[in-house]
Order: sequence, then C-alpha cells, then structure tokens
Amino acid sequence: MILDYKRILSFLFPPSEDELQIAGVLPNDFLQLIYVQQHDDVTTLLPYSNARVRSAIHLLKFHNHPHAKKLLATVLHQYLCTSPHTSPILIPIPLSSKRLRERGYNQVTEVIQSALSKEIPATVVKNILVRTRNTTPQTSLSRQERLTNMKDAFAVKNIQNAQKIISGRHIILIDDVMTTGTTLKAAKTALLSLGAASITCVALAH
Repeated sequence: MILDYKRILSFLFPPSEDELQIAGVLPNDFLQLIYVQQHDDVTTLLPYSNARVRSAIHLLKFHNHPHAKKLLATVLHQYLCTSPHTSPILIPIPLSSKRLRERGYNQVTEVIQSALSKEIPATVVKNILVRTRNTTPQTSLSRQERLTNMKDAFAVKNIQNAQKIISGRHIILIDDVMTTGTTLKAAKTALLSLGAASITCVALAH
C-alpha cells in the first residue's frame, strides 16, 4: 500500500478556513480581483470585502503564508508596472519594535520584496521611517480615536541621511490594509520635510 503523505498531513493538520479560501487560486486569477480606488490621498488595490482578499491578508499578516504572499505580491507588481514614476523609492509602513519582535517580520516588506523584479527599477528603503510607539490596532478604534492613536506615531531616523536619499525622489508609501487612511497619512506627514518630488500612499486592500 502506498501512503499518501499529503492526505495524512491534511488529516492531521487540516487547513484553516483562510487557507481553503485561497487554495488553488492562481496569481492571474487574483489579478482579476483588482479594484483600484482613490480614497482622499490613498490608492487602494483590492476590496477587503472579498473573502479571498481578506484571507490572503490574514494569512500574510499572521503566518507569513507563502501562497498568500505570492498572490498579494502579484497585485502589487501589477500596480508598480503601471506607475508613472521612474525608479521610485518604496517605503513599507513600519511595525513597532515590540510587534516586529513578536511577529518576526513585517508583512508589508515581505510583499514588496516579493513583488519586485528586473522590470521594476525601484528601491526598497526600510530604515528611514520608524514607529515611535506601539499603537493600538486601528480596526478596534473609532474614527476620532484613530486620529489620536496615530498622532506623532512615526518619525524619521537620521534626518540628514534620509534627506540625501529622499530629496527629489518619488516615494511610494505602502501598507497592507486601509481603514480610514490615518496610518498612511501620519507616515506621509513624517516624510514631508525631506524634499521628496512626490509621496504616493498605497494600500493593498480597503
């Protein structure tokens, strides 16, 4: 009798509901879900209301799931290929040092790095923008509380060096999920004094 190890593993460790949602979904299928919208100063790429999008975000955020990362990276890659800016600097929204230690990775950085290819001459910069404190998750707060929660939540590390890198360049700030846009706007505010040619805010989903 030949043992079917995949079936045995599936029986012992059944996939989660999120994993079942994206099982068998190909990157090209996921691209069909793209629904680019503008919300004030933020460009969003996918509808968070879609079950597959929601599952991919959850799996990436809390498990660094490789297939979820691939699906989301395909969408970001598509967006970057159509960006009008030449050689932009991509800056992921940083986690607090506490949350980064707990999780072990920044899910947005993971997607950005997976999305890049030779045809996208972009640079990822992770050591300029920092979180000054461990903020409360935005989804659990009211609109007014979100504004207060993100006030002065970001700062620039080594301003003189940051100005040399950022000055005159096109910046794309990237987050995973936008609720009200408060996080991205607070991060953008922290970068405004560095002399960038432009700062575009992008969220994978809304």
